[in-house]
Amino acid sequence: MSSLQSLCKVAAVCIAAVALSACERSVAGSCTSAQDAAIKVSVLSDDLLAAESAGSIDAYRLGEFGAKILDAGTRFGAKGNHQSYCTAIDKIRREAGLR
Repeated sequence: MSSLQSLCKVAAVCIAAVALSACERSVAGSCTSAQDAAIKVSVLSDDLLAAESAGSIDAYRLGEFGAKILDAGTRFGAKGNHQSYCTAIDKIRREAGLR
């Protein structure tokens, strides 16, 4: 993946995070609706950007994680499989070394 593609994907994730940040907080651990999944994606995006700013991950890895988020959204989000989408997001969080 070229760095330009990575940056484009990171930008898409950032835009999605900003757009979704207006969502209300749902019950912790709940993932039964599109809103619940959107909140998980938004929080993960914020945490990934913070990790990149802190130097814990580089821009290339940030792009890889952004691509994985987009892939999970394509595979599960579009089908309304919110629980599987959230599970994929949790896996990405672990892969990134985030709490």
